[in-house]
Amino acid sequence: MKLTVLAEEQQVCVSTATGPLRAVTSRKWSNGIEALGAIDEASVVRAISTEEDGHGYLASILALVHEQPGRTPRRRPALEERWLRHADLIDQLVPVAESNHLPIVWHALWRLPSGMSWADADDRRWMRYPAVSFAIAARPIIDEAGIGRTKEREP
Repeated sequence: MKLTVLAEEQQVCVSTATGPLRAVTSRKWSNGIEALGAIDEASVVRAISTEEDGHGYLASILALVHEQPGRTPRRRPALEERWLRHADLIDQLVPVAESNHLPIVWHALWRLPSGMSWADADDRRWMRYPAVSFAIAARPIIDEAGIGRTKEREP
């Protein structure tokens, strides 16, 4: 089977505190999705459909690095606290993805191992980047019957 994925990847730091996304985060997410919208899908479909089992996808990938503020020592955030922040971030990304017909199809939270921390001279532990959230918005450009999708999409 031939698999073709056209992907746009962006990375951004987000606060560990729950709250609205910063403008830079929303802009990077939108830019990644819009870059995929500018692709001439008909050309991609022609290239992929030469293979009998060709499958093609457009995917926007966003890595959100959870960043603790300041340089003061902090405890390692609880898993539940990171998961709630992750869920809040994903909820804020959904409207942009859906409005561009590229739904979020996968998301994950990677909580960094406790060994990935920094200690100062007094052995106070501090973890500045305790987790990374990933979101992927994607859709096929070749359907399961091997037929290319068109620019006209159902609402």
